[in-house]
Amino acid sequence: MSRDEQARALRKKLGSAISDPGVTQGYKGERTLTEWQLDAVMPIVLEALRGASGGGAGAKVGDREALGELGWIVASADGARFRCWESCGPAWTADPKMATRYARRIDAESVHAEDEDAWRVIPFDDVAPDHPAENAKSSGEVDGWQPRIGDEVRASEHFLKEYGEWRDQPLWVAGLQGCERGGINVSVSEDWPRNNRSLGLTDGFYVNRPDRPNDLVPAALARSGKGER
Repeated sequence: MSRDEQARALRKKLGSAISDPGVTQGYKGERTLTEWQLDAVMPIVLEALRGASGGGAGAKVGDREALGELGWIVASADGARFRCWESCGPAWTADPKMATRYARRIDAESVHAEDEDAWRVIPFDDVAPDHPAENAKSSGEVDGWQPRIGDEVRASEHFLKEYGEWRDQPLWVAGLQGCERGGINVSVSEDWPRNNRSLGLTDGFYVNRPDRPNDLVPAALARSGKGER
């Protein structure tokens, strides 16, 4: 793509973000119109700056849209702490298994674009190859299944007994976060791959908890009728 074409593409992205900030930023809330628009524009500007400089620390050529097999996490400058989310907002954890994972590198960068303490976006695989998502056994009848970023899934029959509105809803794994008492909190998306018109993620789907059925099963098994009941 020529420089002029790149400029036109950037101008188009910026114009869309300014005219409709809600697509990426949701409800305006207490922000002023200018703040709301800036929140929508800044991730695009940062992305353009990183592209012009050849990528940030730890970046790999062409990987900003790549789907890490186990996702991407955000780290401090020294790589010793990792971003997670608590009820009061973003926090730090020294355990990468407890870090919030994002489907794409660009998702992590966008969420933490104004997070001054978050310096690095790295593949989860690089720091926690022995995460339970690789080694733990499933507690449901779908023995041995471990969710991965991008997997198509469905709500399990156990989950649907209480939340029947999720029946037949196509879902994809978009985030994984370890739980202190065991198991994995899975965030799901209603479309895949995600784009700037995608709805927000829904978390609170749990798998691999001790002595508890899974809330999700692989879509292929759900369609075949062989999933957890």
